[in-house]
Amino acid sequence: MGMASKFAVSTLLALTFSLVASSASGQTLMEKEREVSPKVAARLRLASQALRFVRKGIPYSGNQQEALVKTKGNSHYRMKLARTTSVAGRVPEMRGMAAKDPLAARGAVIACTGGGNCGENATLALQFLKGVGANQTFTKAGVEGVDHAFVLIGDLKNDPFHEIVVVDAWVTHPQPLLYSDFVFQKERSKIRSFEVVKPSTKAAANEARQARRTMTRGLRKSFKAKPSPLMTQTTAKPNDLPGIWNQAHAGKFKFKYTVRGDNGKLKPVRLTYALSKDIPAELKKRRRTTVRTTTGGRVRTPRARTATRQQPRARRTGR
Repeated sequence: MGMASKFAVSTLLALTFSLVASSASGQTLMEKEREVSPKVAARLRLASQALRFVRKGIPYSGNQQEALVKTKGNSHYRMKLARTTSVAGRVPEMRGMAAKDPLAARGAVIACTGGGNCGENATLALQFLKGVGANQTFTKAGVEGVDHAFVLIGDLKNDPFHEIVVVDAWVTHPQPLLYSDFVFQKERSKIRSFEVVKPSTKAAANEARQARRTMTRGLRKSFKAKPSPLMTQTTAKPNDLPGIWNQAHAGKFKFKYTVRGDNGKLKPVRLTYALSKDIPAELKKRRRTTVRTTTGGRVRTPRARTATRQQPRARRTGR
């Protein structure tokens, strides 16, 4: 590496470390409570599932400062790999399946390469939601004047902003948000719609989800047989570096959304996570295990305890 190249890389890393360090104190947002309707609560739960799934697929975005530091530039190269890989090119026998469902094919590529910027984060979220949320409208969108993409859950034409939910997994600390609480919010006329999906039935949603999983398995076998050097490349070249962002949050507050129960009392919206089949087994944390009995029932086994018993405290004597 030449002197100019070394200087550019060292300058980038030094700048990034300083900015991350300086913004570390600002990573924690003030909490704010917001009441929502049951319809919006259901959308927030879907958004939570999507965020969890996308962050497992793209743990580090290709143009976020903190991600570039943690991966030593590898997140940028994985983003490039995601944009130059196709199912048809890697797995020719799945060409027909990819042509039938291009969104599932793009989602499989992104999930396998583990890279992307805001556009890839939004695409993966859109494909995931297509596979789990029947009778909902999902839109990959952006706003005029900002080079950014995200997903909106709701009807952009008829729903008010406080009923539309944002899925933005690209930020460093994502959270389910109402569009009215979104930092990139603009008026309705300035929202740009890139892609819209609306699964009509559960069967259609299941088919979309299964298509992504099948193509994902095929791509993983291909990468295992013929890995790409971009999967592990860490030396950032000055000409390859993207426009770097330091966007930690998509909202100005850490929102705690509540909904009224049947008794009229407010209770927190219970956010669920991605389907268990979409989370790698090694990432699941099981506090208890279960075993099937001969009668077909399940019996819980307690967590293992230490063999040594804690010694009782010595009694306190007088002063």
